[in-house]
Amino acid sequence: MHKKTLLIVFFIILGVFFTSTVACANPSLQEGLNAYNNKNYKEACNIFSILSQEGNSQAQYILGSMYLDGVGVKKDYKKAYELFSQSAKQNNSFGEYALGYLYKHGLGVKKDLSKTLYWWEKSAKENNRDALYGLGFLYSMGQGVELNYKKSFEYWQKASYLGSNYAQYRLGLLYLEGDNIEKNYVDAYAWIDVAKKFSNPDEEIYKLASHHLNIVKYKLTNDELLQAKELADRLYNQIRSNQ
Repeated sequence: MHKKTLLIVFFIILGVFFTSTVACANPSLQEGLNAYNNKNYKEACNIFSILSQEGNSQAQYILGSMYLDGVGVKKDYKKAYELFSQSAKQNNSFGEYALGYLYKHGLGVKKDLSKTLYWWEKSAKENNRDALYGLGFLYSMGQGVELNYKKSFEYWQKASYLGSNYAQYRLGLLYLEGDNIEKNYVDAYAWIDVAKKFSNPDEEIYKLASHHLNIVKYKLTNDELLQAKELADRLYNQIRSNQ
């Protein structure tokens, strides 16, 4: 699957998960989530449309995601932009991240990395793990910012502890390759293994993590490999308990 599509699907799923944890007091929103999870997208779209018009920022974000990816509706980037903007203006961290995503890829709006940076920094202040991962990616590539692996490490480390499997994988690669940090194969193996544990077998990130685990393990002694696996289990359990 194309990387951009993976990201789109990823934050749609994340938004649904997030909403289900905070919005149970709103039965209408929960009904929309139930319809979405049961693949009754027409009903979900109707519910989220009503709630969006009422100013519900999370409904605006989810409905925008549906228009972005063409789930239950015809793909419409401009409509997605409109809905994400409404959500972001209400300080919804998911809407802020999604709006920055549109600016990064020029979807429904002119590409503008300065606005991507603005919205992702705003979202990251609210501990949105997607935004934190995205900022780390920008600094690792020097996109719209000066190349800075130290900042990438800091953003990915924070996102990793918040449960971002993409950040966990990237953090492991930093330890493996030693990009402006000291190489540490135990930490590299541990974080890549954590990324795999937080991924589904049909995800690209799962396959990438599996590939690199096979590379790193040959750089470790038996004792170091055991240490790395124990560290991965501790990190995984710690992160899960904090979610």
